[in-house]
Amino acid sequence: MFLLLISGGLLASDKVISPDNRLIDYVGRWDKSDINNYHSYWGGAYFNITFKGNQVKINLSSAVSIYVKVDDKEMVLFKNVSGWVKITPDSLDNTKHQIQVIARFQNDEIQLTGLVLNNGGKLLKPEKKKIWIEYIGDSITSGDRTSKGNIAAYSWLSGESLNVAHTQISYCGIPLVSGYHYNYKGAPKIGMESSYLNLKQPNHANNPEWNFKNKAPQILVVNLGTNDHNLQVDTTLFSQTITQFIRNLGFVYPNSRIFVMVPFNQSYHKEITEVVDQEQQRDPKVQLIATKNWLNSNDFVDGTHPTDEGHLKVSTKLVQIIKPYCK
Repeated sequence: MFLLLISGGLLASDKVISPDNRLIDYVGRWDKSDINNYHSYWGGAYFNITFKGNQVKINLSSAVSIYVKVDDKEMVLFKNVSGWVKITPDSLDNTKHQIQVIARFQNDEIQLTGLVLNNGGKLLKPEKKKIWIEYIGDSITSGDRTSKGNIAAYSWLSGESLNVAHTQISYCGIPLVSGYHYNYKGAPKIGMESSYLNLKQPNHANNPEWNFKNKAPQILVVNLGTNDHNLQVDTTLFSQTITQFIRNLGFVYPNSRIFVMVPFNQSYHKEITEVVDQEQQRDPKVQLIATKNWLNSNDFVDGTHPTDEGHLKVSTKLVQIIKPYCK
């Protein structure tokens, strides 16, 4: 007796599950226009599956670095993988499990074309989170200069600690205000005021608008201004832009609570505080998060980007502030 193998080490009898299967839970900005290839954008996007069995393989149409979490085990990095990839450990027992597959960093884009369970395995109804928090920011929100990229950032850590769904719409070097940018290769050419409207992260030539008629996050956390300060954006222009940005968020997500953080280096502290106080009069769901003295000099890698421990400190503070609204 022999088993017939096909490409990627699959058995001829294996049934490939399409990415449009309703039992796969996608979180983040995903392009689902091709039912045979679901494509993630922005770092930290992920999908969850709940299944009965002891083996899962996923098919990736393009090389990508991903983190995989099985049940409550430690994250495992699969670096620059493509094709059929077995993402479960050999020791997994044949019972109910949960798996999370995460894009490692800002330019890691998951292109999922299918998945396969072991013989007899089956997908189960996903355990979707009731609350969704979206974090909007720059390299700090993306976890740049940390040991694990997006999953070491305060945004990911606080979202996990709060046991909510969470997204990171953030990118290294991005300011809030368009028209200002760094000169290094790959620096975003547009600010978050414009980039937030798009499906894909900056620097994609073909970048359609994100469909804001999709499900809305209950909570938005904005942390912008560090790059604007470095790029010498005028304080008046910054105030005008962040005012409009907050109003735009309120327009597309009228029922969402908006938290606006002062950057950890206190850039535009006065301007952000005044704008939030003003906007709170219009919409009481807008709230300031003052961050003075949250971190000290030892909590930064380079004076701007927090260390892993610094991100953990920020996460702890954020959880205390946001937790009462996660009901």
